[in-house]
Amino acid sequence: MNNASNIQANEEALITGLQTQDSSVLKIVYEKYASALFGVISRMVKDDHLAEDVLQEAFLKIWNN
Repeated sequence: MNNASNIQANEEALITGLQTQDSSVLKIVYEKYASALFGVISRMVKDDHLAEDVLQEAFLKIWNN
């Protein structure tokens, strides 16, 4: 299996873990994507406190849906 296939398999495992509400998977997803997502959100709203709230809401939606 090549590197791209491994990455795809890992991403699919994360999605499956989120679908089954595996909290350890949510932690991995947060650690992997929160920083980049926060950067995007903070550029959009131009307020770090609001960006933190939006980021939290985004991860709540990911967890619940």
